Amino acid sequence: MSSLEGHTNSVSSVSFAPDGKTLASGSWDSTVKLWDTEAGSQKCTLEGVRFCFCDGGYVATALDRVVR
Repeated sequence: MSSLEGHTNSVSSVSFAPDGKTLASGSWDSTVKLWDTEAGSQKCTLEGVRFCFCDGGYVATALDRVVR
């Protein structure tokens, strides 16, 4: 087991992509980070969002009661 570090506040949600190769983590620091699960590295950061859900290649995020 390994740790993925990068958020500056508590993680509020996590979701794996259907292929298991990407993990999305949403945090109270108002970011969603996408992680490469095989390499254990961060792929990108989405700012101004807090919660995430992966489904079929899409990432849904929300902070202000609007899903993007």
